[in-house]
Amino acid sequence: MEFFNKIVHYFDAHPGYELLMAFMSLVLSTLPYLYRFFTKRFHLKAAPIAYRYFSYGSNDTNFKINLAIQVVVTNLSEVPCTITQIFLIVGKQEKYVSAASENIFSIESFGKKTGEYFSLPLPQNLPPHQGINGCLIIPNFNIKINELKNSKCALKLICGNKIKFIPINFSTLHTPLYL
Repeated sequence: MEFFNKIVHYFDAHPGYELLMAFMSLVLSTLPYLYRFFTKRFHLKAAPIAYRYFSYGSNDTNFKINLAIQVVVTNLSEVPCTITQIFLIVGKQEKYVSAASENIFSIESFGKKTGEYFSLPLPQNLPPHQGINGCLIIPNFNIKINELKNSKCALKLICGNKIKFIPINFSTLHTPLYL
């Protein structure tokens, strides 16, 4: 109690402390808002769910092996975010993810197409607190499955001037039939 009495008597003897206290209260009251503004600017959460090797064409010269990765990306920030490019990093190699929407497969019933599934086109615009789910296509993928499971892999999401790396462990991912 003696300590607080000394502080009160010191400020009582030295005028002008009101201005200092007003400035301190201004700084301390705006700090939480500034902190929240800068920490919530870019916050993406992404998780790969499944993958599948597939090919277009037959056993002729146009036979290409492609990789499809199903991912879920959620924008947890307060502002919209646009994913402009995505790369798959396998070891030290960077593989470009196709930006065009490609037909992955079609479902036919009684000779008629009843459904078509396409990959995610880029760029993808994510509104605040919303997400997307879909497949990413890596064309002309010439890495074997055993090498893919044993190497260090990551997805590199580029959103303007921000970059997010998502690690992928292909040995624990599912390989469903619907991809």
